[in-house]
Parts: sequence; structure tokens; C-alpha cells
Amino acid sequence: MSDSDQENIGTIHFYERYSNYTDTQILEILRNQKGYQEGALNAAVKIAVERQLIHSEQDLLSPEFQKSKNTNLTLFHQMTSSYNHQRLIGSTFRF
Repeated sequence: MSDSDQENIGTIHFYERYSNYTDTQILEILRNQKGYQEGALNAAVKIAVERQLIHSEQDLLSPEFQKSKNTNLTLFHQMTSSYNHQRLIGSTFRF
């Protein structure tokens, strides 16, 4: 299976999962792009366009969706939720 096939399967999986999300949750994914896989972002964009939350992928270039992008190199990405923070702590202690 090629990488593009795996990416398409991942996008389909995320699309099915995110279909049940509220508009607010979809917009939150798009605002915090750095914390999500490419397949998850693709699915969120597709859902957002279908729900007319955004007009196209080009809307993601607006300042509203660019705030969370950080070009500084860090060891860990910015924690956006307590769930992710707890997972990071657990993973760190396993080492």
C-alpha cells in the first residue's frame, strides 16, 4: 500500500469521525492546525467547506486560522487541551 493510499484511508477515517463534531469543534481543529495530522486537517477542511463554515481551503490563510502557527523549534508542540497534556506527561514518564 502506497503512502497516498494510507493517507486517503486516514482522511476517510477522520471524515467519518469528525462528521459528528459540532461546527465549533471543526473550527477549533482548523484554528489549531499544528496539533493535528494531515489527514485530520484534510477531513476537517472538507467538512467545513460542506457546512459552509469556510468557502475554500484558501480561507485558512486568513489571520484567524494562522494565529496558532509557530515557527520556533521546540521539543514538544504547544498543548491545546488537558487531554493532550496528560498524554504527554504519561509518555514522558514511560521513558
